[in-house]
Amino acid sequence: MKYVIPAGNEMELTVVDIFGRTMYRQLMTEAQGNLYIPAAKLRSGMYFVVVRSDKHKQMRPVIIAK
Repeated sequence: MKYVIPAGNEMELTVVDIFGRTMYRQLMTEAQGNLYIPAAKLRSGMYFVVVRSDKHKQMRPVIIAK
């Protein structure tokens, strides 16, 4: 997933499993680039990547197959 965080803003990246358990969390500050999730620590299955700021929230499904 590509992202852009405007200057002066922070966003939180959270990976949750299908039961709503938080598997990974990272706070991101102003930057631009690609998201890399440490999938080696996760089991095969379906997860949701949630990116949220004060004003926005976006969620994407991700399937990890090992």
